[in-house]
Order: sequence, then C-alpha cells, then structure tokens
Amino acid sequence: MRCLDDTSPLSSSIDIVTVPNMGCQACTPMRHSRRPWHKFVSGSYSPDADGDHGRRAHAPVVPRSLPRATTDRIPQELVERIIDCLAWHSSSLYRCALVCRAWYHHSQTLLYSCVEIGSRAGYHTIADLVSKSPRTKQYLKYTRLLSITTAREDWSRSQAQRNYFPALPLVLGSALPNLQCLGFYDSLYPPYHSSFISLLPTFSGVIHLTLYRFEVCSFMDLRHIVCSFPKLRVLELMNGNVTSTRSLANITTARGKEIKSRRIGKLTLRDLESPLLSQLANWLLVTNACAGVTELALTCENAGDNRLSVEMILRALGPSLADLVCSVSHFRRGACTSHLSGA
Repeated sequence: MRCLDDTSPLSSSIDIVTVPNMGCQACTPMRHSRRPWHKFVSGSYSPDADGDHGRRAHAPVVPRSLPRATTDRIPQELVERIIDCLAWHSSSLYRCALVCRAWYHHSQTLLYSCVEIGSRAGYHTIADLVSKSPRTKQYLKYTRLLSITTAREDWSRSQAQRNYFPALPLVLGSALPNLQCLGFYDSLYPPYHSSFISLLPTFSGVIHLTLYRFEVCSFMDLRHIVCSFPKLRVLELMNGNVTSTRSLANITTARGKEIKSRRIGKLTLRDLESPLLSQLANWLLVTNACAGVTELALTCENAGDNRLSVEMILRALGPSLADLVCSVSHFRRGACTSHLSGA
C-alpha cells in the first residue's frame, strides 16, 4: 500500500497481504504496447490514421516474394499466429490485410478490436457503415475497446454542435456485443438526452469505464451511468464536474445494497471538482457502494476544501483496500491512515 503526501518527502506505508487485481484485460496489453486505436475519420478510415508515418522506413525490405511452392506449404494457423504478433501495430495490420484474401479476415478482426470515434464526422461515418455494410457489422463484433474523443477541428463549435455521443448506445449498442472497455475523453457534457443514460445498459459486457474531462447535469446522472454496467470491474473518473449540487437525501440503503453487489475492483479518482467529489464521497459512505474495491488511486488538490471528502472515501473503502495510491496537496501527514486499520 502506498499513500503519498505532497507536504513531506516521506511516504507512509502499511504492510498488508495484497489481493491481486487483474484489472481490465481488454486494454492492458494495448497500453503496454502503446498502440494507437483504429480511428474513424470523415468519409472513411485511413490506412495511416494511427499516425505511424515513417516508423518502418528503415525496416528490412524483402526484394521479391517467396516462391508459390514455399508459401503454399505454410499452414494458415501459423500465418494467423504471426499476424497476432502485430495485434497492436495498426499500420502493419493494414498492410497484412492487403496481401491476399487469406490474410484479410484475420487482419481485419484485429484492426477492429480497438475503435476510436474522434469527431462528429467520424460518428456519421461509422453510423452509416453500420446501417449499410453487413461486413462492417460482422467485424464490429470483434471490437473490445471503444474510445469517444473530441477532434481538434470540433473545438471551435458549440457543445450542442459537438454532441453526438447521446446517440451512441442507440446506434452501436447492438453492433458491439463484445465491447469490454468504454472511454469518454473530453466528450461527455450537457446537454444530453435522458435516453443516453437509459440505453447505456445495451453495452452489457463493459468491464472498464473511463470518464475523462467530463461534466454531468447531476450526480444522479453519474450514478445511473456507473450502475448501467452490471459487469463493471474498473472505474476511472478524472477531471470531472457536476452542474447541480442537489442533495443526495433520496439515496436509500436498499439502493446501496443493489450497488454493493457490483464487483468493482479498481477505482481511480483524479482531480474531481469539490462539488462532485463531495457528493461521490457521500454516496460511497452512505450506501456502501463499491464496497469490494481493492485498488484505489486518489488524487486531488485543495485539500482544505476536500479533506472531509477524502476521509469519507477512505472510511468507506478502507476495509477492503489492498493497494492505495493517495496524492493530496497540503494534506496533513497521517491524517488519512486511521481509516485504513481494517485493510
């Protein structure tokens, strides 16, 4: 367990028996290899959309193709195993898909395993392909990771003009039956229709949810978003805010028992605004939500305003924690460890 204190060069530690957490098996290999995701852009997708320009310029080049008598003797299973080694290199997979028909299918399944929608134009592209191309729908069944971002060219537009994400569950919910990792990066903010939240359960296989630089109308909306995924194991909330500070008095213990049955094992809270962090801490403490969390990464500033919220979070999650990384600016050393005696 690690608890970092910004006011001291020393770090407090508590030795406990740790419980291993496998995390998100869908995106961990991708993060280790730093592979850019398959990007949908306006009109179609580009073979060099991952930005891999010139990386293989000095790679060895075979002067001529192998003899047909040699290639015919290579089993297809061996070819697919070799292509698997390129699973996180998009540009190489594009080239493999263009070699021959025998290589095309397996290369495409790996290419579609990670999909990024980076703009409204990209959304319209994939929505059009889903409705008109049976082949695209076939390959989207292999998608494990979906990232929703905001393109730089859309920054000059108003939020209402950029908002395409509310239609995603309706358009892609049935097309991505095996989706496991879902991320909204600088793309979740009001206004959004209530059907967006009510249709999120169509992504029933999601085990990893990431919200980065987001804003919700109320904390109840965030609670419904989190509770929409019954298989959720990893939750990351970063740089978030809430527009309404409505009281949480209507959260009942019965609802807390329903949430407690969810098996979130890893929770990341980073630089959340004070109103959102306060309501989140109250929810965790009052309802015993996320009571099974074993890994917690907590980072926040303005400890004077967030001290009570931090203590409430540690009091709620402390008994189950096996790994803690806590970085709070100007937080008195040792102030939070008293809540971790049961860990």
